[in-house]
Amino acid sequence: MNELGDTTASEHRTLGTLCDPAQLSHVITVGSNAATFLAPAAQDNGCTVTSFNIAIDAVELLQSLARQDTILLFKGSQGGVYLEEAIKPLLKSSKDTEKLVRQSKEWLSKKQAFFGKSLS
Repeated sequence: MNELGDTTASEHRTLGTLCDPAQLSHVITVGSNAATFLAPAAQDNGCTVTSFNIAIDAVELLQSLARQDTILLFKGSQGGVYLEEAIKPLLKSSKDTEKLVRQSKEWLSKKQAFFGKSLS
């Protein structure tokens, strides 16, 4: 949604208004637009929300929340979020990494520069 131009803020806010605490135990946002627009709208609905600047900072919380019978839904923007990097540590098998988006050498190089660390 970061690529929506003039409607980015309103679309993030709209998504936040759809967050229902009766259906969601926790909303985790990554990135400044989600923290600024989506998170407050979800909190206004009564949701528990935690925001992170970058995806890999969310890993510890995700691991603590992921239990048997837990459903995790991930939605990430193409531009500068790279949410798939927060998913990798949750996978049962490292072979499942190849099922994620942006795993080519070119993308891993871009993400390494973005995160400032090596990614596998």
